[in-house]
Amino acid sequence: MVFASPLDANCPLEFIQADMQKMRPGGEWEILGYVTIGKVGKMDPLDEKFREIVRPRACKMGGEAIAVMTSATNSTPISTGSGTVYGVLRRPPSGGQAPQSF
Repeated sequence: MVFASPLDANCPLEFIQADMQKMRPGGEWEILGYVTIGKVGKMDPLDEKFREIVRPRACKMGGEAIAVMTSATNSTPISTGSGTVYGVLRRPPSGGQAPQSF
């Protein structure tokens, strides 16, 4: 994962299909981090209420795109629970990452 400057909380985000070949080092996308949401009951990862939770967090990470990395629902006779992990991505800067001081 890499560090990126934060963006406005309502920044535009692409929604892309998760493809690990495109997210590998030197690939088309860099992974900035993850946003994980869990819910009692079933959930639709693309529901607007979840987008409203994910967008500001992804923008604060400097994200340019979102991908659903995993999404699962587990049902038992007494309860149902769901969880989704959203990957926050950006395109690598041209010329590579500049060295940073600590």
